[in-house]
Amino acid sequence: MRIKARSIFLMVNVILFAMLFYYIWNVFLPQYEGQTYYDTVEKTVIVVTIMLVIAMIISSAAILMSKEPEEPEIIDVGKH
Repeated sequence: MRIKARSIFLMVNVILFAMLFYYIWNVFLPQYEGQTYYDTVEKTVIVVTIMLVIAMIISSAAILMSKEPEEPEIIDVGKH
């Protein structure tokens, strides 16, 4: 069974975005708990998350809408 390249690209896309979401919410944001500017950092993280979701939707749509490459026409330039 042949796996299409677009399926691989889509899977890599989803995995990388999931890693970014995990890092932002579970590693980056908790570092600022208890700080006076936690609310500002949290709002910034929310905006960044929304932009990442939009980027994921656009990139996934671009991957899914891409056309299969056409087979190149073979031209025989040998002697006739």
